[in-house]
Amino acid sequence: MTTASSSLPVELVVDILQHVEPHDLVAVARANKALHALSLPYLYNRVQFSTDSTVEQVLQLLSTLQASETVARLVREMALDWHDQDGSQHWDEASKVTRALANVLPATTNLASLSLPRFFHTNTVLKILKAVSCPPVRALHLYPTSLFVAPPFSLLQSLDRLSLWAEDISWRWQPDINSTRSLAGSLSWLSVTSPSTLETLMYIVPMGSLRTLVIDPRPSTINVTSNEHFFVHIRHLPSLRSIYLLKWLSCQMLAEYSSIDPFPDILTVGISLCHLQEPFGYSPDGNVHDTMQVLATIFPHMHTLDVRCEEPYDSEGLPHPHLRPDAALQNFQTLLLPACPRTLRRFAFLTKASFARTAEDAPFVRVPQLAEELQ
Repeated sequence: MTTASSSLPVELVVDILQHVEPHDLVAVARANKALHALSLPYLYNRVQFSTDSTVEQVLQLLSTLQASETVARLVREMALDWHDQDGSQHWDEASKVTRALANVLPATTNLASLSLPRFFHTNTVLKILKAVSCPPVRALHLYPTSLFVAPPFSLLQSLDRLSLWAEDISWRWQPDINSTRSLAGSLSWLSVTSPSTLETLMYIVPMGSLRTLVIDPRPSTINVTSNEHFFVHIRHLPSLRSIYLLKWLSCQMLAEYSSIDPFPDILTVGISLCHLQEPFGYSPDGNVHDTMQVLATIFPHMHTLDVRCEEPYDSEGLPHPHLRPDAALQNFQTLLLPACPRTLRRFAFLTKASFARTAEDAPFVRVPQLAEELQ
């Protein structure tokens, strides 16, 4: 392999390492100090176990980490995900990876971000984190259907980012409410799927520093009652500045809430394109304009609007017309701009692909050619 200069940008080094097999990582690190220093902190995030990975590949890399404590100590971000040949995950595979991860976690003393897939044995891993006295994990992303083992409280108190896609959290999570609310915390980014999850977390995780909230509910949790509960909870988050209403508020629901007290401190709003275009009346051109008016009423000081498109291609396989730069800007200028609050400064259309991995990235990764900075 060609020796890389220490002046190489991180992106280029990562591109080089994308073609390195897991069992070669140790050799590459020993042979090239520049690669070792620049890339390994990013490697398990960028060259991660994506939906194309197999359980064998995941196990192989975990085995490599277990065999080299030097490399294990350099791991900063670990995102585990895999699919079998049919594209579905299985509990028996999860069991194998759980056992492998149990052997590796104690050696990852600098692990800062841990992301586990939906069918992973999350409760088991949380027990492991307690047993190893919690490495300095700052980002934890869990996607279980149910979660009955609470993360160590010392971990919850030190987290910067938390994604918890669980509808069912045990009441046993809740310690003494008064003693928890008075504690300082560092959580700045939170993603949840239901108001009950948010309510429970507000009792046990200090949220005085929370600035970004992503509401990405399952369809079964979307109703007027849950929306009202979300609004109630949001008002108890004084530092909140960004909110992403993914799959949550429909335009009709927005219309119902247009008379509620506004949220003047919210500066960034994210919403799905399908909800932005959902018909208010009979005028196709007026739908987006009307929706924007409601958003501007609820969030009068909004300076950034992110619009997420679920599907970047139309039925013929062509790029969605709303994702073409000219069309996007034209629609914004003719339909949205007249209804936007005067405070709006940034606007972007984003595809599902650009959403990247919710676990590691900011809620929306802007597409430069589609983002328009307003003067």
